[in-house]
Amino acid sequence: MDILKFASFLPVGELPEVVDDTFGIRIIESKRADFVPPRLKSVKDATEKTRAVLITAPAAAGKSTSAEMLSESSGALFLDLAHQRVADGSFVGLLTEALGDEPATAFRSRLRSNEATLVIDSLDETQLLSRESNFVAFLRGLCRFLRLSVGECNVVLMARLDTAEWITATFAEEGVGIAEFIIEYFDECEANKFIDLKA
Repeated sequence: MDILKFASFLPVGELPEVVDDTFGIRIIESKRADFVPPRLKSVKDATEKTRAVLITAPAAAGKSTSAEMLSESSGALFLDLAHQRVADGSFVGLLTEALGDEPATAFRSRLRSNEATLVIDSLDETQLLSRESNFVAFLRGLCRFLRLSVGECNVVLMARLDTAEWITATFAEEGVGIAEFIIEYFDECEANKFIDLKA
């Protein structure tokens, strides 16, 4: 299954207006013409109580581009944590600052009821910026949110392999189900297609 096929299974809901994009939240509205969707390999399957999905990638495998195209294709809200420091409460706080009080509350409600999707990228960068204890506190806050959710894999986390270990360990400690996939490197056919599109 490639990443755009995966996107087709995610719930699509009404997207709120982003009133302040300095908090990393935005709507991806254009598809890249040179994007070749990578294949996803399942590492841990979803169950009926799986609330989130973790997609990992080795270095230089196009994780952030894939995250943006996943968001665009699924109609998801996109949260880029590359320049954000996080801690306990940041999940709710970032949404509130970026969307406003009432729209953020409404979006979280739709997310909990499986009527919207959120893609979170750059967890590696925010782990370094925030330090490990604050990063784990952020993940625990996200788990508290998801524990009260009936959403089915509609919160998608994108991270490199080293950060993935922190994520899976924290979700396991919090008792929140998370499915796991890894982005595979292009095969020869996909690589040639990518080169042709870049030319």
